[in-house]
Amino acid sequence: MVVLLTGVMVGLRYWALAKAQREFVQFIESIRQGGDPVYAQDFASAISAGDGGEKLLEAARRFAISKQVVPAWDRLPRSAFRNSEKAMIDRVLAANHQQLKLVREARSQPVDFPAYDVTWGTTHGVPMLNEFMHLADALSKAGHRSHQNDDDGEAVEYLQDQLSVERLLEHYPYQAAHMIAESISAPSI
Repeated sequence: MVVLLTGVMVGLRYWALAKAQREFVQFIESIRQGGDPVYAQDFASAISAGDGGEKLLEAARRFAISKQVVPAWDRLPRSAFRNSEKAMIDRVLAANHQQLKLVREARSQPVDFPAYDVTWGTTHGVPMLNEFMHLADALSKAGHRSHQNDDDGEAVEYLQDQLSVERLLEHYPYQAAHMIAESISAPSI
């Protein structure tokens, strides 16, 4: 009788544990189905789900300032632009309208280390840090120009664009990228 009772108790225990485990697995799957990461591999795929990084990379690749304008561009102050400087900023932004549009689109998507070759156009495998710095600098100048023109809504948009570049650089496995990201996110107003 004791053996039978022990067998029933052990059987009930295993049945209760199996039932609890099935319920737990269903609960975990319902969380995952809702889009929330649970397991370590879920976090990696959740971050790289969008193509925000690729759009920012493409924007940085194609962003260009004509060689004639670069010396004057590099001498621009951080803010308080004269009318001729505002006109130069406007020309550079107009020439790079498509790239700025890509940056804006990337803001609505997860930003992660781009999934394809980030060493495009560089030597020795160093990522395109200069290109990202130029893009972020242009976004900063555009934001200051908008603020100076009393268009604070657009200034905030440019600031958010600039911070999306910073978030991408935080994912690069290079110390220099992290330093650049920190300089981008530092207050400049």
